[in-house]
Amino acid sequence: MAGIEYFDHMVRHHSAGGFVFYQSLLDGLLYVALVQKATGEYLVPKGHIERGETPAEAAVREIKEELTLAETPHLIGKVGISSYSFTCPGDRREHHKDVHLFAFSLPNKAALHPQAEENFVDARWVEFGRALDIISFERANLIKARHRFESG
Repeated sequence: MAGIEYFDHMVRHHSAGGFVFYQSLLDGLLYVALVQKATGEYLVPKGHIERGETPAEAAVREIKEELTLAETPHLIGKVGISSYSFTCPGDRREHHKDVHLFAFSLPNKAALHPQAEENFVDARWVEFGRALDIISFERANLIKARHRFESG
């Protein structure tokens, strides 16, 4: 599956990403890793699937890149596929994007740093309740991902 397919009247994007959870052993609080754009939006790490990758492999790669994460998160399972359309300035074609979303865990609160090349200004662990308030997209999938983590 190629990450981007170009057609005369549309562009199709195939992406993958995921919700990385860490649960504190001290107080039991659940945290999720989010990245923040310069626009202020908090997002789940995600990106295009490269040729030869499965969606799960792409999700791990994108998470590690965008969070500048040294550890490899443990895959818990698939959350679903988020599909949406958008337009780009200077391109009259409609863009359709399918994002394969997964739930992951880490055994520790690993150091996170934003990937500057993607215009991220922050990467941080956010307590789950706060994450529901600040995440810009994928709120319903964040809740599904938590259920996957808890049933895990």
